[in-house]
Amino acid sequence: MTDVVFVFEVHQPHRLRRNLFWEGKVFRRASKKELFNYYFDTEVDREIFKRAARKCYFPSNQIILDVIDRHKHDKKKAKFSFSVSGVFLEQCEMFDQDTLETFKQLAASGGTEFLDQTYYHSIASLYQKKKNSLNKSKCINKS
Repeated sequence: MTDVVFVFEVHQPHRLRRNLFWEGKVFRRASKKELFNYYFDTEVDREIFKRAARKCYFPSNQIILDVIDRHKHDKKKAKFSFSVSGVFLEQCEMFDQDTLETFKQLAASGGTEFLDQTYYHSIASLYQKKKNSLNKSKCINKS
């Protein structure tokens, strides 16, 4: 029988607040938590994380745990790999410790391997620019 490797990438990004760049706030000596709450929408993160946990992480982790358990005495055991981002682990700790517990159970099962991956997966640089920003191509060089 051919070996099949299942590798699951697990990541939940922090969502940027809408219009945060246009509010014109200036921070002097702001705490890390104040800056985090200014840039990221924690309530949206929580809502999306809870929904993903309920619809995806819990059911799929349970299926994988059942498969590992069902084949633990076979000659070829069922094995799975997970690539988990640091941001996902942060959100587990913030929003749903039970989700983190299912991944701990997978680690303890002996049928999973955890792979390294980047801590963040950011596309913040793609955020749309402010409409009325200074267009440098219109500047005239007076030399």
